Amino acid sequence: MFGVFARIPVELRMAVSIAVRAGCAIHFFRMHIFESSLTYGPSMIPTLDEKGDFVNIDKLKSRGRGVQVGDVVVAIKPTTSDQRVCKRISGMPGDIILVDPERSDDEFIQVPKGHCWVTGDNLSMSLDSRTYRAMPLALVKGKIVAAHSFARGFRFLPNTLEDAEEDELIANTVTVVEEDVEVATS
Repeated sequence: MFGVFARIPVELRMAVSIAVRAGCAIHFFRMHIFESSLTYGPSMIPTLDEKGDFVNIDKLKSRGRGVQVGDVVVAIKPTTSDQRVCKRISGMPGDIILVDPERSDDEFIQVPKGHCWVTGDNLSMSLDSRTYRAMPLALVKGKIVAAHSFARGFRFLPNTLEDAEEDELIANTVTVVEEDVEVATS
């Protein structure tokens, strides 16, 4: 068998060897580190274009590793395993979530361990956790770090969620305590 390969010129064997190794490296990089993919649909307007953005996906953040509330992620759709969705994480394990801000029933849920709550930025046009409930973190395939399209060009998608200022939290707490005291003394 090795005699067959010995008849192939050394230069050709080297070129094929390099091409195969490069192909393996590219495959590994795309499967486990970084991927670019096309998106479509109205659920993430205005963050992503309806007609399609190319998104850059950090696959080191798969299975929920290193993602947090406010991040935009790509995940396997819980109801259809052959489709992927782009959604924003609205809740992580243990968080108390208002199930549907557009409904008046004020139903709250605690996100179970190993799950996250995801919603589209365009709530009226999004099928998300409000429909299929908490999504297993294992379905998260990566975090979207950037998007680019002909219409809007290249742009990073940082997590713009900010913690409430400590002064605001203290002021709100003091107000509630004062109201309770007033009610108690009246």
